Amino acid sequence: MLDKHHYLNNYSPYNSVESSFAAVVAGEYDSVDEYVGFAVVCVNAQAIFGSITFPKPLNLPLESTMITPPSGPMMLEPTDELVEGLDNCETLIDGVMNIYWKAGTTDITFALSAVMDDTQWSAFGISRLPTSTSMNNADAFVMTYNNDQVNADDYFFDGYAQCTISGGSGVGVCRDVERVTPDTGIDSLSDVSGNYLDSIMTVRYTRPLAAEDKFDNEIKLNGDTWVLFSQGAYQPANGRPLKHPSTPPQKTINFGRTAANNCKELDNNLAPGSAPWAQPIIRDAAITEFDVKIGPAAAPRGYPGITGTPLGWGICYYINDQIIPIITVFRGTEYTFTINAGDDPANNAQYHPFYLTEDEAGGWTQKDDAGKAAELAKYTFGLDSTGQPLYDGSFCHLTSDTQGDDLPATFDEFFKTTTSECIGEKKPDVMKWTPDESTPDVVYYQCWAHNYLGWKIQVVDEGTTFGPGDLSALTLGTDLGCDVYLMWAPVEEGATSIKMAITAKDVAGWIAVGFTDGSFSMVTSDAVLGWVNVDGSFDVQGYTLSAHTPSGVTPQAALGLTDVSASQADGNITIIFTRPLAAGVNPIIGGMATLISATHSSAKSIVQHSCRAPAASTVDLASGGTSTIAGDGLEDVHGGLMVAGWGFVLVWGAMAARYIKPFVNSDLWFKLHLIFQLLGFCLITAGFCVGLVMTELHLSTDWHHQLGVTIMAIAYTHYIVAIARPHPAPEGESTPPLRRAFEIIHPVFGFVLLVMSAVQIFGGIYLRNW
Repeated sequence: MLDKHHYLNNYSPYNSVESSFAAVVAGEYDSVDEYVGFAVVCVNAQAIFGSITFPKPLNLPLESTMITPPSGPMMLEPTDELVEGLDNCETLIDGVMNIYWKAGTTDITFALSAVMDDTQWSAFGISRLPTSTSMNNADAFVMTYNNDQVNADDYFFDGYAQCTISGGSGVGVCRDVERVTPDTGIDSLSDVSGNYLDSIMTVRYTRPLAAEDKFDNEIKLNGDTWVLFSQGAYQPANGRPLKHPSTPPQKTINFGRTAANNCKELDNNLAPGSAPWAQPIIRDAAITEFDVKIGPAAAPRGYPGITGTPLGWGICYYINDQIIPIITVFRGTEYTFTINAGDDPANNAQYHPFYLTEDEAGGWTQKDDAGKAAELAKYTFGLDSTGQPLYDGSFCHLTSDTQGDDLPATFDEFFKTTTSECIGEKKPDVMKWTPDESTPDVVYYQCWAHNYLGWKIQVVDEGTTFGPGDLSALTLGTDLGCDVYLMWAPVEEGATSIKMAITAKDVAGWIAVGFTDGSFSMVTSDAVLGWVNVDGSFDVQGYTLSAHTPSGVTPQAALGLTDVSASQADGNITIIFTRPLAAGVNPIIGGMATLISATHSSAKSIVQHSCRAPAASTVDLASGGTSTIAGDGLEDVHGGLMVAGWGFVLVWGAMAARYIKPFVNSDLWFKLHLIFQLLGFCLITAGFCVGLVMTELHLSTDWHHQLGVTIMAIAYTHYIVAIARPHPAPEGESTPPLRRAFEIIHPVFGFVLLVMSAVQIFGGIYLRNW
């Protein structure tokens, strides 16, 4: 609606109009006299497609009535009403999933909101483990969009497999109501409502805080609760969830906290499952000519997915038959752009003048006077002194009938579906451009008439090189573990520096090599760490490791890295550098270096590694000879001690008290129990100490570490209580209350510890792949 100043005051929240009818309702205190008309607009493109001005005076009835639209599909409940009154919110996955809630005295109301397509499920649930998130034995809410309707169900996961019906009862990832034997499950969800609009599904539901059946997990309000959340595909025939693509993250939520909304806005430009195409990159110094035309934006995989910026018009620039590539140009080199972007100002859909700017959005003519002046004050090319475009050319464009959910997984496959057409005679404009020292490092090729049709140009100095460089001189190498391989040039007598390279397979994040003080310890090490960004640029630096936290990883210029380069191809990353031998906290002396490595599978930032080599390698940099030190086999020692202690000796001690005591009159059972418990104490303490050495006294968020520390803390408390136990009453006297409590609590806690240790043992076996 346009107010009397012709500003875009507000607009109806319709996402699409599939018929000729639409109703716009004014605000409660609005008067029609405040408006001069209405317009059809594209908000992202900031373009008005048409408008109507109201005649004055308006001939209106004294009493208005609501116009009833034609019959059609029912409008689902608006999203803002689904989350109304839920004053807590946490983001579970940035831009993809949020959870809202409000707790009562006996129940709690949630609203799960997630970006997803209609082939997916989204889930939010409560972990049964007290110290970590685990899918197994989790109580979860699962929502899907199947058979043209929103579906919401109460699930229980007693395994990792898709639900199957065995003996009339569900096994695996099944709805509670599919559990029949030996225990019957019920659907604990009530007051369920939801919608699915613009690739965002929101479902509100209420459930009891207490468990209503064996398949529910209690929700406590007096502390942190471990939760799980994920997404994946479902089987359309029956709506059953299929396996999620990644391990559920570890996260806790305090559902009884003071109300706080910590949610980030969901981004429906890219629904999960519609992965963006790879970013095209043109970096060849020999390529100096670029053909420019218009083509489909191909949302969500294309323009919005690749750039992460708004989808302005549903079209974008194609350069050399690539969708919005990042182009690298060299200062001092002349580049030629042959432009066929449309030269008819009277036809807005076929008029897209091409220019270069520091403004990421472009669209000079869409700005107000201040915005136009601000853009002209910065770097532009292709505009005259008044801001008018110089280059447009005839209108040539690519078209395709493939769009939306039908887009293939790769741009190459999509490009095969396109056809090229020029409207009228082909008369391109030619723009010649030579970037120089005044040209910013990053500029954008954009459309003068509309926002967000183009993308990025990187401007580098003449002679800049990219890629892995020359590896031919690196004739020596060794496997550092974690699929990290080290190569280097032999160190000759009198050398003061060494050229090295590290490479790793199937790593999307960072890789690193550490130079230690001769031990297996990360702390006090020098490290070279880096990653490759999506646009092909890289970040490689020398660091000092002073702690196990990201804050303890500090840049170290003294390591003196030179000739640094990095590249990534087919999932493999390579980093090349030259370092002085006598630099850093741990200089390389006598051609000998002790090295450790670590890789991270996803993060392009400094976070905890997902893999650390099981041993350090002492390398003779002259001959290539390698030996391993420290850390080697400690996992096996730790596991062996814990299995012997928890899995055998302590079990024998418990059995002595449980099964021998009733059959003997002497204190033989107690002596056996005491011997086994003391021996077990020694074994598990030794195993715990080995674990501390392995982790260098650093407790990570790993569930195995945290559960192990929890078990040991309970165990040591259990031993202290046993030593300080109240003694039995003399014969003929009644048992004191403390003694009676001890005789009940001691065996119960012992049993709990044995069960927890069994879980921990099998978890360790799984992690170690014994």
